[in-house]
Amino acid sequence: MAGYCWKGFFIMTFDKLYHEFFDTGMFMSRGASMNWHSDLVMADVLASIVNSVACSALAIGILLFSLRRRDFPWHIHLASYLIFGLFFVRAVQNLMAVLLIWQPLYGVQTLFQMGSATLTMTAALVLWTMKDKFLHIPGPAHIKEVEGRLREMSARISTSSANVDQMIDDKTLELLTARQRFEQALRGAGISVFTQDKNLRYTWLFSPSAELTLSGVGKTDFEVIPPSSCGPVVALKQRAIAGRKAVEGEISITEHGRETWYRMHIEPVLDEHGDVLSLNGIAVDISDRKMLEDEQVRLSSELAANLQYYKLAMESSHTVVFTIDKDLRYATVSHEFLGKQPEFYIGKTNAEALSPENYAFIKPLKQKVMDTGEAVRGEFKAKVGNGTRWYDISLAPLKNRAGLVVGLTGAAIDISERKGWEQHLRLLMRELTHRSKNLLAVIQAMARQTARHTDSVDMFIERFGARLHALAGSHDLLVQESWQRASISELLSSQLGHYSDLIGTQIIVKGPQVYLNPDAAQNLGMALHEMATNAVKYGALSTPNGQVTIMWEWKGQGAKRVLRLSWREKGGPAVKEPKSRGFGSQVIERNLTRALGADVKLDYAPNGFKAEMDLPQKLTLDEHDVEEGENQAEPDAIVLR
Repeated sequence: MAGYCWKGFFIMTFDKLYHEFFDTGMFMSRGASMNWHSDLVMADVLASIVNSVACSALAIGILLFSLRRRDFPWHIHLASYLIFGLFFVRAVQNLMAVLLIWQPLYGVQTLFQMGSATLTMTAALVLWTMKDKFLHIPGPAHIKEVEGRLREMSARISTSSANVDQMIDDKTLELLTARQRFEQALRGAGISVFTQDKNLRYTWLFSPSAELTLSGVGKTDFEVIPPSSCGPVVALKQRAIAGRKAVEGEISITEHGRETWYRMHIEPVLDEHGDVLSLNGIAVDISDRKMLEDEQVRLSSELAANLQYYKLAMESSHTVVFTIDKDLRYATVSHEFLGKQPEFYIGKTNAEALSPENYAFIKPLKQKVMDTGEAVRGEFKAKVGNGTRWYDISLAPLKNRAGLVVGLTGAAIDISERKGWEQHLRLLMRELTHRSKNLLAVIQAMARQTARHTDSVDMFIERFGARLHALAGSHDLLVQESWQRASISELLSSQLGHYSDLIGTQIIVKGPQVYLNPDAAQNLGMALHEMATNAVKYGALSTPNGQVTIMWEWKGQGAKRVLRLSWREKGGPAVKEPKSRGFGSQVIERNLTRALGADVKLDYAPNGFKAEMDLPQKLTLDEHDVEEGENQAEPDAIVLR
């Protein structure tokens, strides 16, 4: 019942208010109140419309201003919205005033008036509380002052900006110049600089090769370096990543058939946890250095070889090279000299190092070089141990840049062998002169004897030529043996050379190796020639079935020991003893007996000619004498003696 009562109360109250505010029949319109005076009504309507339009325009302008100026603080926006509301409500009220001309909607107008009052009151309170904020809004003078300051500040900023721009331009130019110089220096030095991420992809790269500098960024080593050379490069960088420390190494890269050597320094960049972020690297082209090192190794090898050759040459030529300072003290000595090792001479003067005899000869030569600055040369004989040696010494000055003599260098060549050969040559010349005279005497006698036993010139020429040939054969053997000896076997080969095809069949040769001295060789050679000639003309070799046996052997002992050489013929024509002794018989009997002291027996038996010649042992040389003879033919023996 109570609820019903309250409901009825509200309905009655609402109905009452509705009739009071919205029941137009109770009131008179404003036009009616103005008796519908047309001028007055039109003026009122026009004024209300103009006010409504003006308020609407102001409201819209304020709203647009607030919406577009988001930079203003919040209280400005709040004030703008409140003022917008006031002008908007005022515009509606003016429109309501126009409606009231014809319709008495005073209740509605009252409601709008109440809302306007509420809004106005709210705006007044809000604006009043924010009056301090609005008071701090700068006025025109302040704004003008601020604008002046801003202009000054802008001018200063512009000036500073210009200065900064100029400074930036200068620094940019300076940086560009420094970069160009840096790149030029790197290019000239053959240095490449690069950075790579931990995946070994290039993030920055400078190389003397412009093409690689432009195209290398973003690529890996496998895309930049030839595959055949990439392995060692990547391995070096992986080692830096694994070890988290800088590494260095020398790498060879072959490209287009040309090998280039680089010395690479790789340094990892670590984060705060020690993990590798990237790599910084430098690669220096050391190809020239490598080439120089290889050339140095080659030259060192050549120098070592040349020094070895020089040492061998010095040793084989018996040459000693030395240097002496300005105080005439030995600074260097290459080999043993005068029987003493090089160390013995270092730091010593000639007076301290040499014997008085050697010093007396060498001092004037060295002093002359020091005084005159000219090279000198001489030969001297020095006492070495228990013997003597000959030296050819050459001395030359050592000069500084000013041309002053500050020492000397010299070479001493052991010419003892040459001196020995010269002595040997002199002996040979004397021997040759002596033997030439003897030979001429033999030839003269041989010519007289041949002429005496020949009946015509043609026969003389034939026999004399054959005998000269035989003599020449003996001489050839002696010359081959340096006129020291000739073996019997070689002598037979020489004299029987024309019948060499018969040796072993019709000519039998037997005997030990025996050497004869030159006189025995010459005379025995002539005798063998005469017997061979007679055998061919009249004896065993004149028939196909004949045979000559030549044998020699030792007979007897001690002082009576002789070398018996026998010549036996058989199978030839019957032999008759000659009625007169010709040249051949004289050569066999007289020359061997008189010249050599040999015991000669000739037997003209009918069945074949026989000859036995006992040569004294003094005409022969045994093995010991042969070796001595050989040594005597060598220049060392002559030089040493």
